[in-house]
Amino acid sequence: MSGSRSDGPGVTRRAAIAMACAAPVLAAAVGAPGAAASAPRPLEAGPYVGLFLDSLSSGNFIVELRAARSGASGALVELVSDARMDVTTEHDVGHWSEWLVVDGPRSAHLVVPAGSYRSRGTYTDRDGRVMQVAPLGPGRMYCALTPVPPGGFRVTATVTRGPVSPETKGEAPAFLGLPTRTILVDV
Repeated sequence: MSGSRSDGPGVTRRAAIAMACAAPVLAAAVGAPGAAASAPRPLEAGPYVGLFLDSLSSGNFIVELRAARSGASGALVELVSDARMDVTTEHDVGHWSEWLVVDGPRSAHLVVPAGSYRSRGTYTDRDGRVMQVAPLGPGRMYCALTPVPPGGFRVTATVTRGPVSPETKGEAPAFLGLPTRTILVDV
């Protein structure tokens, strides 16, 4: 049959015409003002308090506390209640940052009052919200364990007052911090 068409795999002419006619209708529906209004908007998030704890050179560590809240670029981060971070170690500390309140040779804390804090950067969370991130307190606080006895010792920092971010996986902790963290510091 020389005039017949093959029914092999692929898109038939009729299907191609149907798709071509439907494409403008779908594009118009997606781009319609009503479609945008009915799309769910990301809810506000925060404020959240998160911490950073890292080991430096032998016997030294740094700790930092940040707050984050959704908002326009450059918006202040409003901390609605005091935040507190506690730091504990398995080894005596020879030098605590002057910003920390020393509770004993192996423990200290930082209380940050409620208030407005200037954003120093932004992070877009997994729901598409732009989070303003502000350092709380002085920023990085340097501490040092005593030089003896030598060994590896755990240092733990925990946000004990203030709401913490539910995002503890992926890239969020690099911007928002964690609710708690334990590291090993070698002396």
